[in-house]
Amino acid sequence: MKIGKEYNVGIEICISKTMDLTLQISGNRVNVERAKQKIITFEQTQIKTTTTPFPKEHRGTLLGKQGLNLKNIEKRTGARIQIPCMKNSADIIYITGTKDSTKKVVQELEEIIIKL
Repeated sequence: MKIGKEYNVGIEICISKTMDLTLQISGNRVNVERAKQKIITFEQTQIKTTTTPFPKEHRGTLLGKQGLNLKNIEKRTGARIQIPCMKNSADIIYITGTKDSTKKVVQELEEIIIKL
């Protein structure tokens, strides 16, 4: 792993039975902390797509007139939101963005659901 060489640390990757990923970093305390920060920064800036539950019957509320609600949420959070077509009966939507931006979208969606 490049980070291990860059900071002169050992990095062990462990995957649990529940598929949780754990990294164990060993070495000089200062180097371990620097490597940890580099890994955290890298992980937080990666673009990912995730799903979140959202009731199908309230997709129109999420969209808003001419899609303005959706556009505003995307603008505020920096994430992209994809709503499946109405033929899709699943109560989920897709969110693409960084870890922080997708988290912000999920929070906003939870607030919308509470208000319904």
